[in-house]
Amino acid sequence: MQNPLDRRMKRLWFVIITFTLTSFLLTLSSVAASGNPTYQDMTVTPDGNNGNDKDKDNNGNDKDKDNNGSEKITICHATGSATNPYRLITISVNGLNGHDGHGDIIPAPAAGCPSILVTLTPTAMLNGNEKITICHATGSATNPYELITISVNGLNGHDGHDDIIPAPAAGCPTTVMTVTPTAMLNGNEKITICHATGSATNPYELITISVNGLNGHDGHGDIIPAPATGCPTTVITATPTAIPCGDVDNDGGFPVIGTDSCPPDTSVVARPSWDVVSIGSAVCTEWLVYHTDVTGDWELFRLDSAPSNFEPNLSRGIGAGVSDISPSRSPDAQWIVFTSNRDGNWEIYLSAVETDHIQRVTYNTTAIDRDPTWSPMGNSIVYESNRDGNWNLYLFDVASGVETLLTKSPNNDVNASWSSDGTKLLFQSDRTDDWQIFELTIATGDIRKISDETSNDIDPQYTPDNLSIVFRSFRSGDNSVIYRMNADGLDIQPLSDPAGYAKDHGISPQGDYIAYTSNIDGDNDIYVYEMASKLTRQVTDSIEDDYAPTWYCGDTNLAFTSQVTANADLFSASALPINAPPIAVMAGANQLTTSEANEQYPMLSPAEENASRTQILPSPVTNP
Repeated sequence: MQNPLDRRMKRLWFVIITFTLTSFLLTLSSVAASGNPTYQDMTVTPDGNNGNDKDKDNNGNDKDKDNNGSEKITICHATGSATNPYRLITISVNGLNGHDGHGDIIPAPAAGCPSILVTLTPTAMLNGNEKITICHATGSATNPYELITISVNGLNGHDGHDDIIPAPAAGCPTTVMTVTPTAMLNGNEKITICHATGSATNPYELITISVNGLNGHDGHGDIIPAPATGCPTTVITATPTAIPCGDVDNDGGFPVIGTDSCPPDTSVVARPSWDVVSIGSAVCTEWLVYHTDVTGDWELFRLDSAPSNFEPNLSRGIGAGVSDISPSRSPDAQWIVFTSNRDGNWEIYLSAVETDHIQRVTYNTTAIDRDPTWSPMGNSIVYESNRDGNWNLYLFDVASGVETLLTKSPNNDVNASWSSDGTKLLFQSDRTDDWQIFELTIATGDIRKISDETSNDIDPQYTPDNLSIVFRSFRSGDNSVIYRMNADGLDIQPLSDPAGYAKDHGISPQGDYIAYTSNIDGDNDIYVYEMASKLTRQVTDSIEDDYAPTWYCGDTNLAFTSQVTANADLFSASALPINAPPIAVMAGANQLTTSEANEQYPMLSPAEENASRTQILPSPVTNP
């Protein structure tokens, strides 16, 4: 949900960008038509920004654009050939980021593509004070337009009012015209914001980012755009527009569930009889589960390492507005458990992998149940629910169909993770104000605090031997850093470089390596830490974001998401040798998905997918 000011700001950016690009196109077309010999001497000067911001939400979708990205645009695609340097192609706006900075001419000149290599200097970004002449729609049948000159800052008042922006060179038409606005392009345009640092003495940093990066700064206390007078020296409390409880905010991107102001759900919903689910022996599988919007909604698909006859859509919840997310796999790889809103409310579901059988696990009226994780023993599932007005953990026995409340704190207990023997759970709780890590013994219900209350500690995971815990913490400053500690909370050691913001950590099946995402070089890339040698390898080095790594059974190969293509796709690569240089994803990784849809947030090992939560935590604690 957006407030009117947000919408006006976005429309303003839309129109400014449209005007800039339209002006550039008109200039280019007139130069080409005139046969001016200086045409071939123009220079392509990249703007130094690839559309990625280190804080973006990893799905590559810009919440601030006004269209859905499916509009078409014709470009001159650079072929690399000296004799035929360009090919005229029409693509969707969603595909533009794959052509940015590659020497393509975007959009194609009206006169067609040049026959010689052309380099173009993009039109400079406007500051809003420039003048523009438009045909203002009067509503009169006899005099439908009035030629007026206004500042670019005033354009938002004319957007969507049938005005012609900018006015044609020949003047305004004498009859009413149907105006088709130019589609917003690739989001690489710049905006200056005051980025919240978290420091009391220097609360804001003036930075310039691409429009694509704005969604990573929404709701983080940043001031967007920066005031003309500069950033304030004291903290300004900004109140972001909340997503109503249970609603979805995705703007065409990955769904984010609204969890603010959720009241207790005291309703009692009758449960149908439960079909017993029997789980076999644990196996190590080479097929992964991933999220995709290929069906028009968000589903969970299976991707095998070799061709198979199995139905790839495991969640099978197709329908307008349906989202199936956050999978966890049973130890025998015959079932997945996930969160879905297919019945109008966010509930937990089981789906058989090799048969068309789905069972609903939870039944509420308004409460949200989410983030399920399957026990390594296979007999039970743990998930979190806000049915009591706060977040508590529940356990569900898949054989009997019996649900048990595990935690009863008046605060929030979330993000459960199993020990490898299924006897204990790690979870994070704000019952001591900051997020701290706690351990729960399943047999007795005993809970003990493991964190030392130094800082916010989140996303805990046991190592396979249950002797150590890997987690994220902000104890080193403003950045999230990956740490390990003994199972008793002692001997805390950083694993990732505190100079970068690290997240999405996953422990390899044998516990030898930790994979994670970090933006230490300015964009998100994949890194691997070797426990024995304490060495770190940067696995990927892309100008686009690489994120959400997960491990194959062999302990040395990773699957991950990358934005190097026009949409989010899945890739795989080896984590080793640990001293090897990073790879360029398109050249050095194996591309697993190639459709025009988004395929992201894969799950192999650990057998629970957490990266898609994008670090969003329930209020009242500030989301780190």
